[in-house]
Amino acid sequence: MKKYILLTISTIVLLFASCKKSETTIPTNGTVTLSSLSFADNSSYAINGFSFSAGAIHKYPGSQTDLLLLALTTPSGDVDGAIFSAPDYNIGTFNNTFYNQDPGTAESFFNNYSVVIATSFKDLSDTIMEGQIITFKTGDNKFAKFLVLAFRKVSQGNEQHAEVDIKWQFQPNGTAKF
Repeated sequence: MKKYILLTISTIVLLFASCKKSETTIPTNGTVTLSSLSFADNSSYAINGFSFSAGAIHKYPGSQTDLLLLALTTPSGDVDGAIFSAPDYNIGTFNNTFYNQDPGTAESFFNNYSVVIATSFKDLSDTIMEGQIITFKTGDNKFAKFLVLAFRKVSQGNEQHAEVDIKWQFQPNGTAKF
C-alpha cells in the first residue's frame, strides 16, 4: 500500500514540476500602418506610434513608443511627404539602408538582409519612399528593420495627413542578426 501511495505522490510531483507558466512571446515581425494624424488627448494632442518590442501601436506621448510618422506639409497645409521620427529619449536611430523603386527588388533585399550592416544612425529618416529599407536602433541597442510598402496622402474634410504601411522585423535579444 505504501508503495502505491509513494508512486501516486511521485507522479503528481512530476506532473506539477513539468508544468511551467506560459511565457509572453515578443512579436518579432509583421506589417503595420502608421498615421501622422494627431488627436485630442485631455488638454493636449497625441499621435499613435509603433513599439517594436510590443509589436503594437501605442499612443505618444503616454507610452513607450519607438517609431513616429511625421507629415511634411506645404505652407498651405497640404501633405507633401513624410519622415520617420523617434521620441526624444531615443536619438540616433535611423539608417537609410537600401532603396529600390521596384517592389520585388526591395522585398528581396529586405528578406535577405539578415545581419545589421548599418554603422551610422541619424535622428530622423530621409523623406519616405516606397521601396525604402531602414535599419532602426532602439534606445537599448536592439535592432529592427523595416520596408516601406506604401505611402498615402489622406484627406479628411479640410485636413490632410500621411499614412505609411511597413513590413518590419525586430531583434529583441540585442544582437545584430535578424
